[in-house]
Amino acid sequence: MSQKAPPPVIITRAMQNNSNLMSLKWESWPGRVYAVETSTAVGGWQTITTGLQGPARAVGQIDYPIPDEYLFDPKRFFRIRIEGSP
Repeated sequence: MSQKAPPPVIITRAMQNNSNLMSLKWESWPGRVYAVETSTAVGGWQTITTGLQGPARAVGQIDYPIPDEYLFDPKRFFRIRIEGSP
């Protein structure tokens, strides 16, 4: 019986090297596939990427760089979702 993965929680949201590069980092579970969604309000989510693969054998982390077009809104929300189940 496979272990149920907990909901993904963003560990860090960081600007990198005094630039406009921002990334999201979260713990990922073996065999899970993740998607990143965004919205300017809490609701009406838009998927910006899918198919982010968790590690093959152990809990790890995914570090996803946010595309530039989503960085400059005065208010922007992000969430991570697990796609399907193993």
